[in-house]
Amino acid sequence: MTSSPPDTHFGVLAGLLGILPGCAAPDLCTEGVFAFMEDGKTWEQGDEREDDRDSEDLRLEDGDEVHICPGEWTVELSAFLDGGGAATISGAEDGSSGFVNGGVHGIFYTSGPGHLTVKNLFFRDGLILELSRAAGFAAVMDEVTLESVVIEGNTAFSGGGLSLGPSSEVTIRNSRVVNNRAEMAGGGAALPYGFSRLVSENTDWGSGEDDNTPDDIAITDDFDEVLGSWSFGDNAPFVCSWEDRTCE
Repeated sequence: MTSSPPDTHFGVLAGLLGILPGCAAPDLCTEGVFAFMEDGKTWEQGDEREDDRDSEDLRLEDGDEVHICPGEWTVELSAFLDGGGAATISGAEDGSSGFVNGGVHGIFYTSGPGHLTVKNLFFRDGLILELSRAAGFAAVMDEVTLESVVIEGNTAFSGGGLSLGPSSEVTIRNSRVVNNRAEMAGGGAALPYGFSRLVSENTDWGSGEDDNTPDDIAITDDFDEVLGSWSFGDNAPFVCSWEDRTCE
């Protein structure tokens, strides 16, 4: 059972009133615009392609701050920090901004050097049929911080909710990673691999009807053989190290 989706009517109301929590320029959230920066750059959700998805690349530079407008967006996003540095992608502070239904390509993918902070967003109901990528959030970047996010109801072969790429370090805090599923190699919530490291702070990893399946975290050798698996509950602090094959 998943939690109730945010009130998407808030996005319409915010546009009419010119109010958007957490965003500095609410007038940029016009119809079809799902993201903007304060310099006036915007990204719009386009028409569905033949494979029933709208794919957008966020090419970011050091210091960029991208604001996601309220709503349940069906865009598949890829974020790149080609020149390194640090950037931020954030939704409305009331939690009404996020992405759903990643088709068979996942919902959110990050790549490159640098440090990306992602906050106040949800990633729900993604489905992917690749061994090495999560359906919800795939981190293939030096450092990623996830703050106040919800990763929920995603399904993949391995690591349904969250996957960590080679040498990536992901810190997730004040968040929920629940009701995600791995069909093959475990790690319903998350799959660290290739010398990656996952740090959890004050985060809910599900229990009971909201639990991840078959477990929360799995470390694998080749996305097939499970070398270790772990499950946690609410407010679980731990560190997972692929190199040490530990999650404690």
